[in-house]
Amino acid sequence: MKTIIFSIVFVCAGFIQTAFATKNHYETATFKVSGMCEMCKNRIETALKANTAVQSATWDADTKVVTVVYNPHAATVDQLQQLVADAGHDTEKIKATDAAYKALPKCCQFNNADKNCCAKKCCKKKACVKDCCTAECTTDKACTKDCCQAACCK
Repeated sequence: MKTIIFSIVFVCAGFIQTAFATKNHYETATFKVSGMCEMCKNRIETALKANTAVQSATWDADTKVVTVVYNPHAATVDQLQQLVADAGHDTEKIKATDAAYKALPKCCQFNNADKNCCAKKCCKKKACVKDCCTAECTTDKACTKDCCQAACCK
């Protein structure tokens, strides 16, 4: 009788241990996300971190890639991409709705970047975008209170 009880307890303990180990298992996903500045970075990372399945999220403005450490038993990569799209940023699989995109600050509206602004001599090798303060062409990607000081492309 003791052997049977011991066996049952042992099997149950194994199931419990497996359940806890699975619950805390994290994976890393990377995917492209459209964005332009530090405000975009903050919005993208905050949207992801709001989900309890996400342990960490870091978006790189240069590569346009977000790296997410998440619990795959609580969320899928598609669900993570949907969170970003809901915040107004396109991902490699899911586009933001027009309403979510238009709700972004003007400097974060990545589809409005001036494609011809890099024709100016001083900007040939730099990524030009619309300035967040004046809608003028600039190479300044950061939307800060002094973003209008970038005079290269004005």
